[in-house]
Amino acid sequence: MLPVYTGIRPPKPVDILFLNLSNLPGRPVYPYAFVQVSALARRAGLSVVRWDGLDLSRQQKLDCIAQLVKDHQPRAVAFTVRQADSVAADNYISIDSKTPPKNPWFPVEDTRAAILRVREVCNAKIFAGGFNFTVNSVSAAEYLKPDFAIVGEPDEFLQHFDEVLMGRTEGISNLLYRADGEWRQNQRVFWGPLDDIEYTEDIIDEIFRFHGERPLRNAHLEAVPGLGSYKETGISIAIEIARGCPCSCVFCCEPKVKGTTVRLRNLDVIEAEIHNLLRYGLRYYWFICSELNFAKDHVLELAERVIRINETLPLPIFWRSYFLPVKFNKDEFRLLLRSGLLIEQSGPFTTLSDENLKQMREPYRVRHALQHIKNLMELNEEPTRVSGKTSTSLGSLVMARKSLRNAGFCSHDVRNLQPGETRSQVR
Repeated sequence: MLPVYTGIRPPKPVDILFLNLSNLPGRPVYPYAFVQVSALARRAGLSVVRWDGLDLSRQQKLDCIAQLVKDHQPRAVAFTVRQADSVAADNYISIDSKTPPKNPWFPVEDTRAAILRVREVCNAKIFAGGFNFTVNSVSAAEYLKPDFAIVGEPDEFLQHFDEVLMGRTEGISNLLYRADGEWRQNQRVFWGPLDDIEYTEDIIDEIFRFHGERPLRNAHLEAVPGLGSYKETGISIAIEIARGCPCSCVFCCEPKVKGTTVRLRNLDVIEAEIHNLLRYGLRYYWFICSELNFAKDHVLELAERVIRINETLPLPIFWRSYFLPVKFNKDEFRLLLRSGLLIEQSGPFTTLSDENLKQMREPYRVRHALQHIKNLMELNEEPTRVSGKTSTSLGSLVMARKSLRNAGFCSHDVRNLQPGETRSQVR
């Protein structure tokens, strides 16, 4: 039996034992669901114990969960399913029929097995939810067979937690439940970001133990954090700044999960969260939003605030986020870089074909991408001051050039781009 440690244990029984068995081994991330759901539960007066089964075999996970249930005697056990599968071939393909995959990763199957084990060892109610669960909620519920499930945000469910445990299902938004042999879903409501600080001392302690204190501490003490490997983006600390996306890109389910209306988090709360994290020496963030572009004024004001904070720090804040090559002009993009935006690991554009972009329903066209690349090239030739430090967008330039090569462009073409030119005029 593996020892199971979850820090200072709250009094027994706890309200919710919150489990995640869907952490991708190649890129471990402390689940932001742990942070956000715990904050909502705390507001509702509920206690939560969190545990992630990263890097354990299925049997080890099941043994640990049985021990956790025994130790904490939860009233409910909740599972978050952030990811359901991988695009890494060695997660599923073996060399021959006798050799198992190198890195087997079956988060949904592991979650189902864990639900069965929980039922064997206690009578606690079982809930399921999470980003990927929400995408296919009914089919996921049919397979996992929880008692209840949450589609999207659990705000109202947590406010009525005791009533749901007693059997109430009516009128509680986003609740999925079984009735008359079928799954039924209540009204879908897209809740906005929390207007309060999310990170508490126990969460910070868990994050340090999850990554290892020395690796996390050393990463956040780097002059520019997160430049080493793809895996290092996972050590950034998530801070939600906005929620929702108005786009309908064919490859993305963000609007289905987060809604199509952009809802902004209060800037004073975001700034307070940053100061809270700085107390623990954490200065490398991932600003969570669907895309920066659809909250432009909000993002630019946040950047101004981060610049002012950086002026008071010996080591400045750096941050990442998702963005598209539209809406921000060169001067605005320079401001974001001054505030510590890192975009070295942003991938190449999906395509540099207007027809493909149209078919994929992406909200930009080739002219936007080329202008964005041109801006990066020009910004790369000038220093961007980040609290006395010089930083550039070199990594982004590498990715941009890769996009150009894939589409048959050369850097000279883009340097000579004039405003309003089309792809055919540039080539």
